[in-house]
Amino acid sequence: HPENPTKPTRTAKEDRSTTCLPRSPQESATAEKTTQEDYDWTLFTDGSRKGPDDTAYWGFILKLKGKEQTRQRGKAPGSAQAGEVTAVLEGLLELEKRKIKRAKIITDSYYCAQALKEDLTIWEENGYETAKGKKVAHEDLWKKIAELRMNLDLERMAVQSGSNGDPRATAINGTGKYGVPSAKGPR
Repeated sequence: HPENPTKPTRTAKEDRSTTCLPRSPQESATAEKTTQEDYDWTLFTDGSRKGPDDTAYWGFILKLKGKEQTRQRGKAPGSAQAGEVTAVLEGLLELEKRKIKRAKIITDSYYCAQALKEDLTIWEENGYETAKGKKVAHEDLWKKIAELRMNLDLERMAVQSGSNGDPRATAINGTGKYGVPSAKGPR
């Protein structure tokens, strides 16, 4: 940390060993073993921003053994990235509400996948500052996500959006073609 010379600042590039979401920095090593286990619950998340206004759209689908249990969507202020992070947060809140402790999370956002895999733990250790000493974008959302994941065993999986990846991860794509219909359109 820049203000505390005794506390080293880690970067994501220095911590590439974990493929499963650690609940805390201390549990990152034990969390890795869960990647081989099956997860009954799967959470698909996505976010987007359409048009010139400052409105992001988010959505998620929650499935149990491949069968859809719920889908939600909404709006949030900000960028497409804010929509992606909000989708993850809202999905984790749904897991908490249903008392689900283990789930696989699938997102088409590299930013969210990387943050869940490694960066969030590092941001927590560094006071939500990047390696360059800047505040982490969407800090308020990431702090809530960090708190929620303390009680969860999550496996994260990133896929490309649309036809090149898993179309269910494209929960909000403006057309309603995949997963959750467009947040702007009718339900």
